[in-house]
Amino acid sequence: MSLGSSAGPLFVSIFYKIGGYKLPFLILGLFLYISVYLTKILESEKLDKNEIEEDPSVFKFLNNLDIILISGALILSMIAFTFYFPCLTNHLYEKYNLGVSSSSLFFSVPLLSYLIIVNFINIISKKLGNYHSLSAGILVNVIGVYLIYPLPPFGNNIVFIIIGLALIGAGSLIFVFSLLELSKIIKTLSGDYDQNTVNDIASAVNNLFTAIGDLLGPIIGGSLSSHFSFKISCIFIFTIFSIFYILFIIFYTKDDIIASYKLSSNNIILQEELSK
Repeated sequence: MSLGSSAGPLFVSIFYKIGGYKLPFLILGLFLYISVYLTKILESEKLDKNEIEEDPSVFKFLNNLDIILISGALILSMIAFTFYFPCLTNHLYEKYNLGVSSSSLFFSVPLLSYLIIVNFINIISKKLGNYHSLSAGILVNVIGVYLIYPLPPFGNNIVFIIIGLALIGAGSLIFVFSLLELSKIIKTLSGDYDQNTVNDIASAVNNLFTAIGDLLGPIIGGSLSSHFSFKISCIFIFTIFSIFYILFIIFYTKDDIIASYKLSSNNIILQEELSK
């Protein structure tokens, strides 16, 4: 989904230049229509009706704190992708007189960045683990949204915009690690489900909150850019990301802090008893 969000503005602008307003919808609609039949062909093997059980509810897992935190990361990461489509396009036109086609090239930067960083996903996963990789992805997004319109001592220019977009593309690995971590959490919460069912639930949760972010990003970006300056819009999204990152780290490390405190307290008690 992150790849589609990055490549979408580029291809849509090309189709728009070739055939006007209607052509992008016709081409994308055709691809969607074809994909339905491809899906039916690929999933032609059906389970016996007697083996089909009632699908478990996705929403029963949404009261878990870990899943809530991951869902928030998914929403914000998708907002980072889609927030700048209307917001940054207007800014590039007003400040640098760049048209829609030229501006769309900027959104290929996150795509290229993602394609590069995804090659190292196994290394990142082994070094950091899923949850630490999620934390790192959020932090990379925070730095990315900051650099697109940085506060002092940096200044707003195209170089920082490109670097910021590249970091947002790298931070999109959140979508991969969130799916892995959701599968592990859901498996722990519902040990009776087989792995295929667990993966389906995790994928549904992942897609649900990614779609919410995909919806909110352009709405928030378009509304802020039309009522306020580009700078104010970027400061707003940077503030939201920073607050969430702090909350994510606090709640994620809460159990470790408590465990460390208990271990420290037990050591003190043990030392006092030995000294007696």
